[in-house]
Amino acid sequence: MKKYLFISIKEQYSDSILNGTKKIELRKSRPNVSAGDYIIIYCTSPVKAIVGVAQIEKIIEHSPNRMWRLHSKKLGIDRQDYLKYYANTEKAIGIVLSDARKLSFSICLALIKEQIPKFSPPQTYRYFHDFTLLENTRDFKLTPF
Repeated sequence: MKKYLFISIKEQYSDSILNGTKKIELRKSRPNVSAGDYIIIYCTSPVKAIVGVAQIEKIIEHSPNRMWRLHSKKLGIDRQDYLKYYANTEKAIGIVLSDARKLSFSICLALIKEQIPKFSPPQTYRYFHDFTLLENTRDFKLTPF
């Protein structure tokens, strides 16, 4: 069964994923997903909306120095911010993405809360087993585990 990994991402990085310049989403902890699963891209404040989806190719794990050395051109972050993010951390997790697609309309937090009243955007991850957009409408289905 496919999993949908709901991730909160700052606007500059979600834009970079959706325009194809950021191919690897960085994290400090490894998500429980596999190749072929998907991420749901939630853009944080001030946007506060689901803005896109991408397929997970694989998860990679390296020391922060090795991750930068091998993949810096695909990370979509400058070295100073990268080093700040991974300060005092021994491992860097990369979610390698493909087929990133921007939604034709954003799904704002208020709409998500209509479907899942107690929903709040995750600090790390949240897992869903279904995310369906009904074509040519603003209707969607988001089903938590």
